[in-house]
Amino acid sequence: GSIHSWDFGDGNSGADAVVIHTFNNTGFYYPSVTVISPAGCSATSILTGPIIVYAIPNPYFEADPYSTQIINPTVNFTNLSSIVPLTQDQITGYIWDFEDGDTTSVVNPTHNFRDTGSWDVKLIAITQYGCRDTFTRVIRI
Repeated sequence: GSIHSWDFGDGNSGADAVVIHTFNNTGFYYPSVTVISPAGCSATSILTGPIIVYAIPNPYFEADPYSTQIINPTVNFTNLSSIVPLTQDQITGYIWDFEDGDTTSVVNPTHNFRDTGSWDVKLIAITQYGCRDTFTRVIRI
């Protein structure tokens, strides 16, 4: 069969006809493949447009308090989300899920829990490119 030689543009290569590759860093990549036929004929193809790897948001928050009584069930959340690595990418949206049926997109919300229990509060951070990640922390009422 033919010989395939892939150059992913990030210092990594592959040698199969069909390859799966993970880019570990943000950036613009122009992969190419060179195919050599059994007769020794060679052709190289370079992707005309780049593969763009965007940064992943790093959602994180603190709560005040992490544990409280139902008599005062108000918890203040401080959003400390960031972009990793630091790039021009921006976090453009947040989705908070308090696990009690309430959600919000406020950056630093205050929430009143209506019942006792351990609540898995989730924060989803979303970039302008739709990249998203989730952070979960338990709040006890």
